[in-house]
Amino acid sequence: MLAQFADIHLPITPGTDTVLINAMMHVIFQDGLQDDDYIAKYTTHRRTARLLADYDPKTTQHICGIDEDRIRTVARIYARAPAAMSIWTMGINQSTHGSDVW
Repeated sequence: MLAQFADIHLPITPGTDTVLINAMMHVIFQDGLQDDDYIAKYTTHRRTARLLADYDPKTTQHICGIDEDRIRTVARIYARAPAAMSIWTMGINQSTHGSDVW
């Protein structure tokens, strides 16, 4: 139901949220859309850049189930937005009665 309120909903293959975010970051870095001041202050840039090299959208589209062009488009929109948010849910096993389903 939350997806109905989203401007953009990306229905990923379950368990591949990190792959999608890394692919988006790959595009953001490749296009030079990253916030270098924020990165310098709060991250280890060299390590991040090396990690993201393995997450090109052409490869990750087969893992997360989102077309590479869609990944690129959404990454650019996200990077250029004055304010953005990503939301994901944990699924039925994370609910207060999740163990009841097993």
